[in-house]
Amino acid sequence: MKKLILTFLVLVISFSAGATTLTGAALLNKVSLSLRGLPASVADQKAVSALALAEQKNFVDQKIDEYMKSSQYSEKVSLRLMELFQFKAAVLSKSITSVATQAFTDGEQKYAANNGAINLFRELTQENLSWDTLLTGKTYSISAIGTTFGISDYGFYGKLADLPNVGAGDVGDVEDVEDVNKLYKLLDRRITFASDDLRIAGVLTTGKFFTRYVTTGVNKNRRRAAAIFRVFLCDRMSAAIPEMAGIDDATYGILFPSQLGKDMEMTESEIKAVLNKNDSIHGNKPDCKSCHYKLDPVGRVFNNSGLILSSFPSAGALVFKNSSGQIVNKPVQGIAELAQKITEEPDYVSCQVQHFWNWYIGEDKVLTLQKRQQLISDFNSSGRRVNSFIKKMVTRAEFAEREEPNILKDTARNTKNLMLQCQSCHQNSDNYKGVDLSKWPLGDNPEYWINKISKSLDLDNMGKNRTMPPAEIGGFIPTKADLEMVKRWIDLGAPDESGKLQIQAKEVVP
Repeated sequence: MKKLILTFLVLVISFSAGATTLTGAALLNKVSLSLRGLPASVADQKAVSALALAEQKNFVDQKIDEYMKSSQYSEKVSLRLMELFQFKAAVLSKSITSVATQAFTDGEQKYAANNGAINLFRELTQENLSWDTLLTGKTYSISAIGTTFGISDYGFYGKLADLPNVGAGDVGDVEDVEDVNKLYKLLDRRITFASDDLRIAGVLTTGKFFTRYVTTGVNKNRRRAAAIFRVFLCDRMSAAIPEMAGIDDATYGILFPSQLGKDMEMTESEIKAVLNKNDSIHGNKPDCKSCHYKLDPVGRVFNNSGLILSSFPSAGALVFKNSSGQIVNKPVQGIAELAQKITEEPDYVSCQVQHFWNWYIGEDKVLTLQKRQQLISDFNSSGRRVNSFIKKMVTRAEFAEREEPNILKDTARNTKNLMLQCQSCHQNSDNYKGVDLSKWPLGDNPEYWINKISKSLDLDNMGKNRTMPPAEIGGFIPTKADLEMVKRWIDLGAPDESGKLQIQAKEVVP
């Protein structure tokens, strides 16, 4: 009878928690998929399932170490970084040997067999480097043919002899090389720039970064600055784009020059001509300035770099309002010093921890302040080394948890993601006196702020007369689906991420 009661209590607790703990083959499969993108082998699944629970942990730990030595693990981390930086994989239109042969004949490099940024991503795991290497790295692997070439992967052009510490790299007779991997090895070179070279800063000085975040005389490297804030400080600032007849395309052309399409693309002179017709242009409005105060100083460190790296550094500054509400303003003398200053900021560490949490635990799971502080401590104590920290992530209790679908929690998480976009704009405005929309419950009086949100979005009329975001500001405009989601969230009682209601519910959960 006692055993029956105990079993019943366990079932009730498990049901109320809305989560189950993975063990055996299920846990091993999740580990393998997270680290390699592949399920565990059938033999390993059978082996771990045959073990007692206490022995399963050691088996899984050994497999984690094994998986981390595989090429699939390195590629998986690289893919996550590709997505984070919004890079696209290169597509070859010709065979590698034909391209290499032509390049050798011309005495110039027409194609880099190994992409510089991707090599940097791979080496993070292959050598268990510090995550900071993404910003502060000075050593790169490249592929070169001949004696004169452009290192397009590094936005740097010159003669092979001009580069520092280039390996001998016997290129051999590439015309007869059929094995692509062997060709890569033949062409591989490693270069290490001086530690005090202020021009060189990890992924920020690769051609992949330069060409993904292109600049113009009007843009002035703000796209590059915005990417740095998004990736390294988790600041997803919303572009304040004026909604005015005749200048929408011009403004989008400045911010997103590659997204207009061939028929809509505007030249820089055309953009200037349109914008000069109106004083209310992007950059001069108060809402624009709320982002430009930090974009412009960071962008200045790239002033001497177009599609290629300059031969000398450019001064700028790391300027932003941190999570404590304080203004950070640190002058820098080049891209490398900017990168170093970023790694010293608490907001950088917190942001990177959030990336790892999203990748290995899940964006749908709440990272509480207490857990964040523990992860920050683990990140720093591990020397910020990639593999060491990832192992800590996949051995956490939260990794083994599988939550059951929950309407309150799911609606809350989706709504909060929308609120974060609102807050990203408000937090940069000196005039905003409202509650922090990223922190729930919403202030001391949630009902008051939730009512204000409803009225600002005009949820009763599905946004017909909304006041937020302001009509004159584009960039972020809530869709009908967004508004319906917020209304549903309020009707459910405005639950937080744990499912706890902030106000009285109007709608009963089915």
